[in-house]
Amino acid sequence: DLRLPAASVLVLHDDLDLAPGKVKLKLGGSAGGHNGVKSCAAALGGDGFWRLRLGIGRPPRREDVADFVLERLSAAERSELRLERIARAAPLLSGSPDVGLT
Repeated sequence: DLRLPAASVLVLHDDLDLAPGKVKLKLGGSAGGHNGVKSCAAALGGDGFWRLRLGIGRPPRREDVADFVLERLSAAERSELRLERIARAAPLLSGSPDVGLT
């Protein structure tokens, strides 16, 4: 237990259900099978923390999901993610949850 109010924590994580490059901010909710999010919820004693969900999309071919999320990004994929969106999302914490950036 980290002894932090869960709502004061922001966790950044990949999300298969968002298109590559899409960024969404969300407060609370289930881990949706994401082991890293499950681990954060266990450490915080609940799931009421902020998540900055970074879209990676689904594997384009019949690839194991674990292999897909752990493989190195190509230069094209890194460019597509446009990481400046992540930096722009931080001020949204004072706004409402489930804000999407396109």
